[in-house]
Amino acid sequence: MKRFMLLLMVFMASLSAAQSVKDLEARKKKTLEQIEITNKLIRETQKSKTGATQQITLLSNSIKQANALIAVLNDEIAAMNRHIDTLRTEKQLLETRIQIAKDGYAKLVAHSSIYRKHFSPIIFIISANSFVQAYRRMRYLTEVSQSHKQMALEIQALSQELSAKEQEIVENLTRKSQSMTDKEKETRRMNQRKEQQAQVLSSLKKKEKELAKQKKKQQEQANQLNKKIEQIIAEELRKEQERARKKAEQAAKAKAKKGTDATAKPAASSAAAARVEMMSHEDRLIAGNFEKNKGRLPFPVEKGIITNHYGRHTDPLNPHVMVNNINIAIQTTAGADARAIFEGEVVRCFVIQGNISAVIIKHGNYFTCYGNLTQLYVKRGDKVATKQKIGKIFVDPEDGNKTELSFSIHRDKEVQNPELWLVH
Repeated sequence: MKRFMLLLMVFMASLSAAQSVKDLEARKKKTLEQIEITNKLIRETQKSKTGATQQITLLSNSIKQANALIAVLNDEIAAMNRHIDTLRTEKQLLETRIQIAKDGYAKLVAHSSIYRKHFSPIIFIISANSFVQAYRRMRYLTEVSQSHKQMALEIQALSQELSAKEQEIVENLTRKSQSMTDKEKETRRMNQRKEQQAQVLSSLKKKEKELAKQKKKQQEQANQLNKKIEQIIAEELRKEQERARKKAEQAAKAKAKKGTDATAKPAASSAAAARVEMMSHEDRLIAGNFEKNKGRLPFPVEKGIITNHYGRHTDPLNPHVMVNNINIAIQTTAGADARAIFEGEVVRCFVIQGNISAVIIKHGNYFTCYGNLTQLYVKRGDKVATKQKIGKIFVDPEDGNKTELSFSIHRDKEVQNPELWLVH
């Protein structure tokens, strides 16, 4: 019983370790994909003479990604150490089982050898007092022979399992060695990125006035975009409240005509209540499905990285300055398109300062907003599908051809953190 419990514990530990390594492999693969995109963007930016600020942002992301990969590799090495320890324990158990089986087989062979030396199997059978006794003696000898074969086969099977376990240990040690090499390589790359970042920051100090002007222009565009989005969403909500009120009045009149004593329900007392009352069955389904997919919605670009995060954090160019974003910025390659993250209806396409366009898509009582676009592929009233292209992202020639999408999610007037909704 104790041996069975030990085997069960070893098996569960082995299963858990294997699953942990598998999960870490998935994390590492995703991090490496992000690093590849960032490195490509850095190479493209370095070709330009105007992309210094973009380089700082990308290098900051590269350093964070390197740290993330190193953390994954540390976890992977630790998980492989645990897995190797488990495999070695399993190997010891197998060696013990093989030795026990061999000892048992040796005793059985020795016993049979002594028996055959002093007693002939044929005489043993024909000396029986009856046919039944002779049959039983013959059956006994057959079972002894089969027992020999079974024990030999068991030893052979256990030996093969032991060889496979030893091979698995060697493979895991090789993988561990590779992970340690990858960690050293990534640490060197991270240090190089830090040196590059320091050099670029040093060169930017000579262009403080120019950068401040550029930053001010970008901030004005961002503020204008956010203000416009808030106005449009508020306008949409007011329209739906009005439709909800009229619908309630029509329902009250219909009841009055039927001669009922029931009084009409008052119009919804809040924007949220009016919206719920007004939403069609289709809208409710879309909103419900949108919510169910939280954390699983696709990126609004095919390939990209988040270069400016949601919420309050330090400015990459000035660690002493705090920024508070209601959206995220996703950087991608020049010529890339923005795409809808979920099915819905385009409620507005508009232009802000600098001929930069934006699109707002409604998903029930949710809105997704895509800014910093140029050429649009959709118009107001269009029904869009998940991952449908909606417009080309603006390429900024003044900032190293930076191609950056501004993206936000709103539930009615409440701003959401897009990073909690997207797969990344």
